[in-house]
Amino acid sequence: MKHLYEFLDDCAARGLSSRTTSTYKSNVSHFLDHIDKDPTEIQMDDLRAFLAHLRTMSYTVGHQHRQGVAPATLNAYYSAISSYYDFLMWEDIIDSNPIPKFRKRYLRIKPQRNGENTRQLISINTMRELIRLSEDPLSKALMTFAAKTGLRKGELIAMDITDLNFERAEFTIPAKAKRTNRLGFMDDETIIILQQYLEWREPRAKDNALWISPFGHRMGKDGPYDIITCYARMLGIHDARGSLNKKFTTHCCRHFFTTHLRRSGMPREFIQELRGDRRGDAIDIYDHIDPEELRRSYLQHVPRFGQVDRCQATLTEMIH
Repeated sequence: MKHLYEFLDDCAARGLSSRTTSTYKSNVSHFLDHIDKDPTEIQMDDLRAFLAHLRTMSYTVGHQHRQGVAPATLNAYYSAISSYYDFLMWEDIIDSNPIPKFRKRYLRIKPQRNGENTRQLISINTMRELIRLSEDPLSKALMTFAAKTGLRKGELIAMDITDLNFERAEFTIPAKAKRTNRLGFMDDETIIILQQYLEWREPRAKDNALWISPFGHRMGKDGPYDIITCYARMLGIHDARGSLNKKFTTHCCRHFFTTHLRRSGMPREFIQELRGDRRGDAIDIYDHIDPEELRRSYLQHVPRFGQVDRCQATLTEMIH
């Protein structure tokens, strides 16, 4: 593993997250094992051979067996490898990084509106059907929360029960590198479904994590994916072997959240704030959004799934 551990030390010095560093280690190690040669002597044929290997390799995600990695995973591999070669350049071990040129030719896919590499968008009615399919309070609460908040998978998993404030109908979003705004809101539908879930969670939880695994500890990184794709497959909107627009994953809930807020007329800057995105113009740093104005806009525009009466009845039965 030539220069790998020096590269990982460099990642730590640059302040990369432990998850990013771990992913880089896994991907670069896989690459170095496969090429089985001095990485400074890499040729385009080696990169093409590794690409062919990734496209045909067998592996498991959660309980699903797969053949060939997804395009996003291919890009993640070559992003990690490129970062590794950038480090070798920084250390004057090599003169140039061969990966950008390779990625431009073999991995760049132009976005296609409504094409195969467009993330799937479902209607509010379809999301309602998806949530109603869920057979347990955890699945129902997680899918509802993801659809109504647009949180990324890592943000969902990192939440603790202490991040919820039912009295103010809001929650605190865990600090992440991509996240700017850390305040989120809940409507009455979300609160009722979460309360039902917390009643179910209480005797099972073994730590403070909001979303728990079957063993009572914090849900693993594949947990939201496994839950959402399970019910999406039952509904016929997820094909694990299909193109991107045939899949419905955790990130599709973020896509759903953003698009339907936009279609309902929420101002663009409010959507960016709720998503935790950085706004691009220099003047944006002076454009402070009032949290109460943002709350009112959220409650006005957030999609509703008609779950309140059903969930309130179930919650009452559970409590009494």
